[in-house]
Amino acid sequence: MKRLIVALTTVVFSSCQASAPPPGAGEAQGTSVAAEGGMLATERESYAAGEPVRLVLDNQSDDPLGANLCMATLERREEQRWVGVPAPSDEVCTAELRVVFPGGQLSHEFRFREDLASGEYRFRTRVENSTTNVDTDEVSNSFQLRR
Repeated sequence: MKRLIVALTTVVFSSCQASAPPPGAGEAQGTSVAAEGGMLATERESYAAGEPVRLVLDNQSDDPLGANLCMATLERREEQRWVGVPAPSDEVCTAELRVVFPGGQLSHEFRFREDLASGEYRFRTRVENSTTNVDTDEVSNSFQLRR
């Protein structure tokens, strides 16, 4: 029984970790790798260092979608590819799935660390559709971070 609990705990915690996407995945801005009706976007196209950035998931599908925007991965454009950046802020995230119903929105506000370099950034997050049992990586629009 103890082995079963340890095995299940390992599976649960490993599924909560953000993984790096394959190189070149989701190159299109504001679209998902496998569109499931979610649209991920920031409110603006440019932010100053230290300014809050609000990330919004707009459910444009006919199904409830699940996501945890607090755990979204920040990526920076380096030449022609997107590279994952360590956690954009020092906040603590819970590993809970938030449900957004059709036509609804889910949002999270980030306040980036002061040491992030200027450049072009975007967010990537996992979105779950429990009706179709399909998980997708949603990719936000790109935006500029100025120092």
